[in-house]
Amino acid sequence: MKPRLSVVVALAAAAALAGCDKPKPRHPGPAAAAAPRINTTTTAVPAPPAWLADVLGKKLADAFPQPGACKGVTDGVDMHYQGGSPGTRIAGWAWDTVNKTPVPRVVLVDKDLQIVGGGESGALRPDVVAGQTDVTSPMTGWTAVTTLTTGSLDTYGLVGGQATCRLGHVDF
Repeated sequence: MKPRLSVVVALAAAAALAGCDKPKPRHPGPAAAAAPRINTTTTAVPAPPAWLADVLGKKLADAFPQPGACKGVTDGVDMHYQGGSPGTRIAGWAWDTVNKTPVPRVVLVDKDLQIVGGGESGALRPDVVAGQTDVTSPMTGWTAVTTLTTGSLDTYGLVGGQATCRLGHVDF
């Protein structure tokens, strides 16, 4: 009597599996980057820095006509203010590549390049120094506020008085 083909295949598969050694340990790959945490508060959006009053509502090119050089990142929204005066805070880091210093000020502009918010640097960002060999100060972090609660904004660093350099974009 001839064995059935399915029995032969099953026996061959069992023999092949028996020859395998122990399962290899599995190491998970790098964890996916966690989404930035966005806090919410019932307080009002903080008042913008005093220097921003002179340029708020102006076109970026009218307020700051010169191009500048910097590098940096717009990390994203890190706070929603839901109090009597709602708004949003955006965070990132910036480095003036010419003067080798943190970018002191940041402006937020809407799709029409109108200035709708701003802020200052000086926040501790040791991760930037660790990851950027040409950045020598850990105080490159910045935050900027706007009264907008949704939308799309571009961020620009202010260097050398009247010059701007693009830092990034955020949708919220």
